[in-house]
Amino acid sequence: MRETLPAAAAPVERDDALRPASRLSLFPPARAALIVASLALLVFLGLPIAAIFIRGVPSGALSRALDDPIVHQALTLSLITTSVTLLASISVGTPVAYLLARYRFRGHQLLDTLVDLPMVLPPAVAGVALLMAFGRRGVAGPFLSGLGIEIPFTTLAVILAQTFVAAPFFVRSARAGFESVDSGLEEIAATLGASRLTIFRTVTVPLALPALLGGAVMAWARALG
Repeated sequence: MRETLPAAAAPVERDDALRPASRLSLFPPARAALIVASLALLVFLGLPIAAIFIRGVPSGALSRALDDPIVHQALTLSLITTSVTLLASISVGTPVAYLLARYRFRGHQLLDTLVDLPMVLPPAVAGVALLMAFGRRGVAGPFLSGLGIEIPFTTLAVILAQTFVAAPFFVRSARAGFESVDSGLEEIAATLGASRLTIFRTVTVPLALPALLGGAVMAWARALG
């Protein structure tokens, strides 16, 4: 007897009602509340920034300021120090972020807290803390002076201060990026013979790249500020 083959099952279409956007459409008040809240936040954040350009900068003042040699020197110093700070934050922050994201060890919570601390310290307190640590009479001051390294009131002091407040922003964002990477993909690469460094370079970093770039931008902006 000739058997009849079962017809291929048609792909099951996902019910649009199951999608969050469709569920939201069932509740117009909720959608309206989201729109109003978003617009209010947009105006609240955007209006002060727009006011700087509308009322805060007189006509021709910006061009005159940019022609000032002192302003040129300040801008050059800021760009140099923030660039060095960004490189230092990425170089030191990337392994720290990966360590916090992938491993649990004794002292993990302490390291996590220390990374967060500079972000919540008032600027004045952070400045005093750095002075007490690296000043001439600070904790590390005499040792550094013995090596011929003078930090206070130098470009190095600026870079240290910027790194102190900026690096945590990069570490936080990078850690979130590393945590979002599926560890199963790293395990598959390992079974194919890839070394840990190769896995990190070709699998982990590319997948976490958006978070790394976002953290770098935030760190640079914080250092510039």
